[in-house]
Amino acid sequence: MKIRPKSRGLKAPWKPILEGSNERQAWRFIEKIDQSTALFEKNFQKESNTPWWIDNTIGAALFSNHLYKVSGEKQHKKRAESFLRQGAELLYSRPSLDKLYSGFTGLAWLSEHLRRSNKSTRHSWGPGQDPNTEIDKYLLTLVRSGRAKGAELGRYSLVDTWAGYGIYATERWPSGKANKLLGDLISFFDKKAKHMPTGSAWYSTKSHLPFPDAKRFLAGNFNLGVAHGVPGVIGFLTEAFSLGIKSPALERLLNDSIRWLLAQDKGESFRFYVPPRSFPKASPPPRLAWCYGDLGISMVLLNAAEVLKDPLVKKSALHIAKRAAGFSRSKSKVGDPYICHGAAGAFHIFNHLFQRTKDPHFLDRALFWVTDMFEQLEGPLEVGEDKFGILLGDTGIALSLLAGVSDVSPEWDRLLLLSRQL
Repeated sequence: MKIRPKSRGLKAPWKPILEGSNERQAWRFIEKIDQSTALFEKNFQKESNTPWWIDNTIGAALFSNHLYKVSGEKQHKKRAESFLRQGAELLYSRPSLDKLYSGFTGLAWLSEHLRRSNKSTRHSWGPGQDPNTEIDKYLLTLVRSGRAKGAELGRYSLVDTWAGYGIYATERWPSGKANKLLGDLISFFDKKAKHMPTGSAWYSTKSHLPFPDAKRFLAGNFNLGVAHGVPGVIGFLTEAFSLGIKSPALERLLNDSIRWLLAQDKGESFRFYVPPRSFPKASPPPRLAWCYGDLGISMVLLNAAEVLKDPLVKKSALHIAKRAAGFSRSKSKVGDPYICHGAAGAFHIFNHLFQRTKDPHFLDRALFWVTDMFEQLEGPLEVGEDKFGILLGDTGIALSLLAGVSDVSPEWDRLLLLSRQL
């Protein structure tokens, strides 16, 4: 079936950038994923028998919902709601993590996003209808235990725990216990931060480093990735600040963590970690990615600059983004077509940067990476069990392409700290 996008006119804040053969290739891929998600919905119980079933559920639902916003065809909206409903039902029959991208926190975020995204279900839940009441209580209990005397920071990142909980709470706000959860998380991050002359940041101890980092960094490190480190916390604090959350620590902590992050910029591209001074080897070389490096960091800082109305932070963010635009193909370390650290992520973020700045250099880079993505999609791909996932699956690619061919703002990427609530 041919999907026909509806236009919102010349005043739409987001503009399509793909034309000609690029636009045709994009729509072919989008329609292919539309057909795949239709089959996935039909065979959900059978195809969800993998460790990545929540990733797949979130990705398929977000793609279907955004496709509805682009096309106006209600079957896509119904499919998104079907994925959410079936995913919620499956939670009762199998164990689940509490992570944002691969756990029940992500499904809770999805339910809030669909409610917020679609005007027909935009208002607060009615009495006894709120599906996330127990999630709020559970996360508040976790934050309380995390703030207890002697409790360690742990794996605090966007893809792990505390920052991920925060992104759920910002999407849920002002419903439920979101305001309380946000206040407690801000207090938690303030208490667990290392407050230094250069600013504030969060230190990962050896026991909470992912393998194989725990073998390399015996004294721990400061992580510089949006997905796994300090920039992800900055993204959460930015969103909380934009919502007007009342917290005496929030603005100070946000400014101090930005100051610390910018102090790590020595004129070269950001690497993965800031290791202890005694560590004899540098962290891995920089890459062009959402998860690590200049590209993802530039967007986190640009959002923060807009919220804080800080021209100096904005200048730094755009300087870092332009540095990322100078990455050669070989230096980029881009080895797949996906969002996390692949060509779709580079395309989508450069598209964001162009939409924000109208700088033609960012448009050129976006078009370069979409061409690279199409070339990779023509070859053999290693497809894992999370084939419908946002970060490492086909729906992430399709969503980035929808942002390239339509005038609908990609609200779904609040999950990645790229868009903000307006």
